Amino acid sequence: MVCEITPQKTRLNVAVKPKERPFLVEISSLHEPVPQVLSGHTFVISGWLNEKDKSGITNAEQLTPIILSNGGKVFTKDISGAADANFILVTSQKELEKDVKKINKSIVHAYQYKWPLVTKQFVLHADKEKVLPDIENYKLQTHNLDNAPTNALVHVKVVKQSELLASGTKSAHRELKKLMRRKRKPASEENGSNKENGPPKQKPKRPANGFIVFATKKFARLAKENPEKSMSEINKMISQEWKSLSDEERKQYKEMGQSDFQQKTDEWNRVLETTRTNPNTHPNNGILAFARMTRN
Repeated sequence: MVCEITPQKTRLNVAVKPKERPFLVEISSLHEPVPQVLSGHTFVISGWLNEKDKSGITNAEQLTPIILSNGGKVFTKDISGAADANFILVTSQKELEKDVKKINKSIVHAYQYKWPLVTKQFVLHADKEKVLPDIENYKLQTHNLDNAPTNALVHVKVVKQSELLASGTKSAHRELKKLMRRKRKPASEENGSNKENGPPKQKPKRPANGFIVFATKKFARLAKENPEKSMSEINKMISQEWKSLSDEERKQYKEMGQSDFQQKTDEWNRVLETTRTNPNTHPNNGILAFARMTRN
């Protein structure tokens, strides 16, 4: 809307939308819109915000309107599945200094996701000055979380879905997750009679593709050489190595998968044949008996 304002005018006809009926507004009541300095930022508020200040704001209910009035958003749902988001968590230093086992789960998740953990003053400063401040000046100290026992929940590495999708196919990642779980099992379990080196527990369904064979062979070595890296980071390294192979090299891994499949199939058939004559000779006799029944 464009209009000419003269000293004699005290009121204006204002219409917000093109087809809306205009209404009279006192010129003295007109003012510039509030700058949306928090636009594009989403906040999660956790715990008591009871730092010593004069704001009187101590909880999410009081801070939320200030964030919204400055163009920001407040996420109030469960953040356990929001690892791929880029939020800012607002809390207090007292919340971070609690016993690690008693710290709010939302704070633990935010720490795992590497979100900024800030004091409420970040929001209050933006509201007062109408300028987005440097977030580094408002980050809270995380020494208590950093120094938590290595087996504490805060140190569990979170694998983001975006990282999984970027490093290969979903089926490949499922296979690599299974492989990682096997590698982490105690040695006593690995020495059991029903493991990979023994007879197959069930009939092989299909040969592994070349990438799965390659990844299976590479994973243990890379995990040992890079203990500080997460599973997703190791997967990415494997994927990059695979892309660098020639077609002939990839073909070799494909043939290895087919050969292994044929070997396991032959072993399965041999065990089935043996069990027909003596069902109690194999530790998997229950499974094999069922297979024999379905085959007959």
